[in-house]
Amino acid sequence: MWEEIKVENQLTIEQKIESIEHLAAGIAHEINTPMQYVDDNSTFLADAFDSMCSYIY
Repeated sequence: MWEEIKVENQLTIEQKIESIEHLAAGIAHEINTPMQYVDDNSTFLADAFDSMCSYIY
């Protein structure tokens, strides 16, 4: 009887931890995506600026 309750409690804890891990992964993805977008565009603009400067000078 007590052993069953202990196992059920452990499973509940594991499910909660899994949910938190899934939530953390989603948050990390949502933060990373805009940062990647800004970084890619910044790199493109820097390359384009360098190319334009080489034509001017």
